[in-house]
Amino acid sequence: MADKTSQQGKSGQKKKRPQKIFGVMTKRRWFGVVVFLSAMLWSYTAGPPLPDSIICNRYFLDGTSYDYKTVKFEGNINLIDSLFKRGFWPDVFTWQIGAYFGWTEGPIWSDKYGKLIFSDTIQNNIFSWSPINGIQIEIENAGQVTDKQLNELHEPGSNGILQHPTDDDTIFIAQHAQARIVSYNLQTKETKVVADKYDGKRLNSPNDMVLGPDGKYIYFTDPPYGLKEKDRSDPKDPNHFYVDKKSKIGFNGVYRVKITGGKVELLDKSLKRPNGILFSSDNKKLFVSDCIEG
Repeated sequence: MADKTSQQGKSGQKKKRPQKIFGVMTKRRWFGVVVFLSAMLWSYTAGPPLPDSIICNRYFLDGTSYDYKTVKFEGNINLIDSLFKRGFWPDVFTWQIGAYFGWTEGPIWSDKYGKLIFSDTIQNNIFSWSPINGIQIEIENAGQVTDKQLNELHEPGSNGILQHPTDDDTIFIAQHAQARIVSYNLQTKETKVVADKYDGKRLNSPNDMVLGPDGKYIYFTDPPYGLKEKDRSDPKDPNHFYVDKKSKIGFNGVYRVKITGGKVELLDKSLKRPNGILFSSDNKKLFVSDCIEG
């Protein structure tokens, strides 16, 4: 009888309600919220694998390289701003993968090495980024500059980088201060000059490159940005037209040269500041941006 009464007493007891933290949610629910927010934060900072991404460069003027996932547009800054404006549930994420650079340029993805490779024209190094190792210096003194050039020029280092079409160990590098394009073997460190003169005259400072449709030619731009002097600025000359007087060749051209080197062919010399260069998807048109004319 006593046991029965005891059991009834126990069954009659009310269950304790879960304790709420700050009178809002239970510990279990708070834990779920923390896990969810941590996952969101990780997705913003860790970044996606890059091989299936489209890599763009310098949309934000803070010296940082970014990977923009799934973006297929370049050139329309209003469109880019609208795509990357974050909301609470953004459709597109951006990841900052590095900082404290001088001026980043020429990003390419190396399938063989599983890393992003890019230049810093001011620091005169080529850097790499991979999901495992993060940011590392890939090539020191990538522009192969002298101490005098490093001290006097604003952007003496390397600029554009291009993957060799048949050799995964070799890249092409546009070197500002040396006014040339070289091939560079990532394994042996061997360097060979591909282009440094047109019609016997020194180039300005090769900038961006693209491989031709047949894979035999490099098409490249040659503005004078590598001739700009360090710490020299003139409010009356914001586009640094004074560097045009330093040009040995007398104009800013668009050229092509065989990937093995040889004669440099002039394609155009009408642009004031030819820069970015790219073939259309059907390879029938060559697009070149002019930083002065827009």
